Amino acid sequence: MSFRYTQGRGDAALTKTKEAAVLYRRLASERPDAFAPGLAGHLSNLANRLAAAGQDESALATAHEAVATMAPYFIALPEAFAGTTPRILATYVQLAKRLNRKLDMALIEPVVKKLSEMQRL
Repeated sequence: MSFRYTQGRGDAALTKTKEAAVLYRRLASERPDAFAPGLAGHLSNLANRLAAAGQDESALATAHEAVATMAPYFIALPEAFAGTTPRILATYVQLAKRLNRKLDMALIEPVVKKLSEMQRL
């Protein structure tokens, strides 16, 4: 497989992932309890694709949005979202560190605290 071929596929995948994010956002705005957690996971995936495409600023903003979207659901129902929240948080933290940016501690501290509480159980 040539670089040109894989690059083209990556661009197509990024486009489709962006299109899906638009749909997820619409669904989440209409029925947040049903779709916002799924939107958060999708945004985290989109952030990874953006980073792979060299769009680091957009990737970081998208990862931040993913954490902000998931945080209230995880805080309210940690057991339900314990499988995806650490991955979403890790994406944001890794991108912020890679770009040498400060973390939004007001956003992540409650999530980290809840994760720590769950690990102690």
